[in-house]
Amino acid sequence: MTKQKKISLLSMIFLSLNGILGVGLFLLPGQVAAIVGSWSLVLYGIVALMVMAIGWCYVQCARHFSQNGGVYLYATEAFGRFVGFEVGIMRWSVGLISWASLTAAFITSLGILFPVLAEPYIKESLIIGVISCLCCMNIFGAAVIERMSNLITLLKVVLLVGFVLVGSIAMDVTEIPTLLPLPEVSTFGSAALLIFYAFSGFEALTIAANDMENPQRNLPLAIMTAIGASSLLYFIVQLICIATLGDDLATSHAPIADIAYLMAGDMGKFLVSIAVLISIGGVIVASSFFTPRVVFAMGASQQILSGCAKQNRFASPYVACLISSVIVCLITLSATFVQLITISVVCRFVQHSITCLALFAFERKGIMRPFSHPWKKAIPIFALASIAWLASHAEGYQLLCGALALGSGAVLYGVQQYYSTTPHKRGAVE
Repeated sequence: MTKQKKISLLSMIFLSLNGILGVGLFLLPGQVAAIVGSWSLVLYGIVALMVMAIGWCYVQCARHFSQNGGVYLYATEAFGRFVGFEVGIMRWSVGLISWASLTAAFITSLGILFPVLAEPYIKESLIIGVISCLCCMNIFGAAVIERMSNLITLLKVVLLVGFVLVGSIAMDVTEIPTLLPLPEVSTFGSAALLIFYAFSGFEALTIAANDMENPQRNLPLAIMTAIGASSLLYFIVQLICIATLGDDLATSHAPIADIAYLMAGDMGKFLVSIAVLISIGGVIVASSFFTPRVVFAMGASQQILSGCAKQNRFASPYVACLISSVIVCLITLSATFVQLITISVVCRFVQHSITCLALFAFERKGIMRPFSHPWKKAIPIFALASIAWLASHAEGYQLLCGALALGSGAVLYGVQQYYSTTPHKRGAVE
């Protein structure tokens, strides 16, 4: 069997950045400014602190595990198989929905740039082709995905750094309006929720811990570095957009593209379109890598079809990759991700909450040493409070869909338990 090549620390950071920096970077500045104006700069800082607190909780959990599974593993170890199953199914579902929606966005963006690709039969062929290629890349092991992720990240960074450098020269700080009046709490919360969505995926690296070099040391470094770098980039881009477009930012649907057009005309706008494609492509690559490893971890612990735990000679969970890819393909082609995406809102909040609470369970069980300082215990409490505040600003139908998803997971767990224990009961009777 071929020796598994582990992903290096630098590649882990790149992979994590790929999972965070997507199309939101290009669309969010105008959406947030339309809600809270220049307070968006302050709000980016606040949300970054929230994300760092939640990320810190993932980091503390990651220090004690080197297996694949991430939040599924933490939930199972802390609260038992039922909670672990619920969280695992939700994390897998979120990954599938995200992968599908991003694939659709990538193909749609490609069709806008090259109209001939927007033809229905070509579009469907591209969807199948993109998902199939990613599946094949994953089947050949982490090394292929590592190289692809590194290339995409480097291209993305070059384009974004170029925008920041040129934008810094073009911006006019006099365009930045005063911070008063302070928006209402509900308005602030709605904008904070939008920004929080932009950080989605910061925790994904923990799912593939077994594919990483020295995960207990490198995962924490990679996650916190990626969150810090993303936070800084989001803030700088928002500042440039405000200082360049001023009041027009609130009505701009694609502010970075508008700024690029002001600075370099059609060529600038074209380069931004390419950057959007690269950014979406990077998130898709990351999603295709992490998503199958959730169901792989569940299969390995006999919580779902044990065949999902099979690996090939490249140490790739090829069965999990095939199953996940087929489901994503069906979801994308049927466009059901539009309806399913509402589920992911609550699912993410549940995952983050479970991870924060797991620290207290691990301390009680002796898996980790007791919190040595009060501030260390305060961080997960602040993270939990942040999650509760953000969740309170979600739409009612999103909460309802999430609750129904949790209920469905409970039913599925019951069915799985029944079929896994019934043969033993029959054997005892006979």
